[in-house]
Amino acid sequence: SVIGFIWGGLLAGYVPIGAIVPTAAGKDKGAAMSVLNLAAGLSAFVGPALAWLFIGLVGAQGVVWIFAVLYLASAVMTKCIHIPEEKAVQEETSPQYAS
Repeated sequence: SVIGFIWGGLLAGYVPIGAIVPTAAGKDKGAAMSVLNLAAGLSAFVGPALAWLFIGLVGAQGVVWIFAVLYLASAVMTKCIHIPEEKAVQEETSPQYAS
């Protein structure tokens, strides 16, 4: 269906997040990856929990709309993420600047 096609296209934007997070983290790659893994694990729990919680109140279509709003909110939050300039990262991680 058209909705499934649109959903798949929008979901594809989240596939490279495993590569983007370490790039944006700079020298804190380990902490960034642990937060990413925590978020991935929580989503496996929270998604079905939200569906269970709201399916009786708003039905299946309402649950889909709730997830659509959550995806939109995450897209807006993702837009606020800024990757540091490459030169600044090189200066920060360069051995000559290490203390």
